Amino acid sequence: MLFRSVSASPASSPDKTNLNVQVVEKSTGEVTFGAGYSSVGGVIGDIAVRERNLLGKGQDVRLGFTIGTISSSVTLSFTEPYFLDRQVAAGFDLFWTTNDRQNIASYSDRSLGLALRTGWSLTEHTRQSVRYTLRQTEIYNVSPFASAIVKSQSGSSVTSEISETIAWDTRDQRLNPTKGWLARNSMAHGG
Repeated sequence: MLFRSVSASPASSPDKTNLNVQVVEKSTGEVTFGAGYSSVGGVIGDIAVRERNLLGKGQDVRLGFTIGTISSSVTLSFTEPYFLDRQVAAGFDLFWTTNDRQNIASYSDRSLGLALRTGWSLTEHTRQSVRYTLRQTEIYNVSPFASAIVKSQSGSSVTSEISETIAWDTRDQRLNPTKGWLARNSMAHGG
């Protein structure tokens, strides 16, 4: 949003003033494309659609697709920046991934999961976040020549994990910072 002009006018009593602000809305949506190659992962391409002001409420939603020689994924993310009208961001991520590791480790895997997350500021430069992730993973197409460890992991498993991160960020800007620090400490517990 860009401010075009601000003007004042008299209000209902002498101790009050009406402010008239004219603004111009900036585009809040984006579509991104990417492509790359690595000697380990092969060819990879991705496309994502994102809206940072869903229905004019400031909510952030993103849908992304990644397709590659070895791995593919689909991710849907939603963030409410002022959950319950408080200075707390909350959201969720739904994800599905597949990996064909036959040439690397003699197996394939796929995962389906959900993550719930929330975050809030503790001070001007300190932010805390908590995340809960529930993921079902299946290891399949295990080669007879796979290692004993891979063979023992074959089949389906469910992982439940809670993690907490505290970050101290004094950077002057998030993209292309010229000064400041970013330090993070994360802990996770799962089973």
